Amino acid sequence: MKRDPVRRAIKIRSARRSDRSAVAALWQIADRMHAELHPQYFRGDGRLDPRLADGLERASEGRELLVAERDGGVIGFVLVELLEPSRHAHAVRGRRGHIDTLVVAERARRTGCGRRLIEAAVEWARAHRVEELLLTVWAGNASAERFYAALGLQPVSSVLRLGL
Repeated sequence: MKRDPVRRAIKIRSARRSDRSAVAALWQIADRMHAELHPQYFRGDGRLDPRLADGLERASEGRELLVAERDGGVIGFVLVELLEPSRHAHAVRGRRGHIDTLVVAERARRTGCGRRLIEAAVEWARAHRVEELLLTVWAGNASAERFYAALGLQPVSSVLRLGL
């Protein structure tokens, strides 16, 4: 089977300090989208999430910020981390990971970039002996739901709210 040259041109690597402005610009896309979907939870002020800033500054055993690069520019990123074991008495113990944030630049969507980032997050999780990866998709983000479903991710729970 032939490899797609666009997909092959995408390189996944650990984020570096020099990626800060590119990661911040991508974060603004996600931040604005979340604020539009759920303004009661997200400010949409564009300030870089502290965990992303931390991932750019120092390596962490329990967290990895990976970027997708094409033609020397960052076109996406994923933040993957280990979850603390549940302290709930009835919870099944297991080593779980969490894909916290995945963002792909508009111009790089439908090129395999998101899939490559998820694959890299899965590799990282396996290297850390994670048994399953979890992620959250906010209600209203239908394109993300379709993307994750196409990759084989399955719903685990739904969070419901009642405004008072």
